[in-house]
Amino acid sequence: MVPGDLGRREPQLGNPQECRQFIDLCVRHINTLAEQLASDAQGFHARFETTEHQGQDLLLAEEWCFGYLRGVAVGNWPQMPAPQTGLLQTIIDCAEQDNFELPADLDLAQHRQQVAAIEPAARALHAYWAAQR
Repeated sequence: MVPGDLGRREPQLGNPQECRQFIDLCVRHINTLAEQLASDAQGFHARFETTEHQGQDLLLAEEWCFGYLRGVAVGNWPQMPAPQTGLLQTIIDCAEQDNFELPADLDLAQHRQQVAAIEPAARALHAYWAAQR
């Protein structure tokens, strides 16, 4: 199985050992991200997709944000103060977009501004939760 096999569907694992390997890889990935955020938050960069739109490269953050929100759901995050709720809303707004077919009239400047706000929001949310421990 390769990462592209996963998408939004359940992974099809052949046997218990394959399942353990998959879980080990996921945990290792999560721990690597947590370590990076703890030691060098500014060095953290989300892995957004890139596409071409109207002859220009454009970052797409919808899938990343969707995955982030799945993590929020799994973590069962409690209610947060308004500033942190606003940061999370930045990620929610992006996750709710359908960027599979970009509209011809897409406001590129607004789109880029929205995508640029996601990494700082994720860093700030991580800092908030780290301070709660």
